[in-house]
Amino acid sequence: MRAAFAQVLMRSHLTWLASVADRPVLFSDTESLWLKDGRVIRREDSLWGMRLPEPDLHWIWDIAPAPEEDDRHDLRHTVGAWLDASGLSGSA
Repeated sequence: MRAAFAQVLMRSHLTWLASVADRPVLFSDTESLWLKDGRVIRREDSLWGMRLPEPDLHWIWDIAPAPEEDDRHDLRHTVGAWLDASGLSGSA
C-alpha cells in the first residue's frame, strides 16, 4: 500500500516536471545503504519499486556517518541524475 502510494506521488512529480520545462532535470536518491564497519547491513529502495532508466550520472553520498543518524551505523545514499527527465514515467 505504501509503495503504491509512493509510486503515484513519483509519477505525478515526473508528469509535473515534464509540464514545467522543455528539458527538466531530475536528481533523486535511488538507494539507501546502512553500513557497519564498511559492510552493508541493510539496503532500502528509495524509489519504492519504481523502475527508471539508468541515470545519466550517479554518485555515492555519505550522508550521515555514525553517529549523526545512528550511533553505530553509517548512512550512504546512491544518487542519480537524469539530464532530460521529460520522457520519464517509471514502471513498477
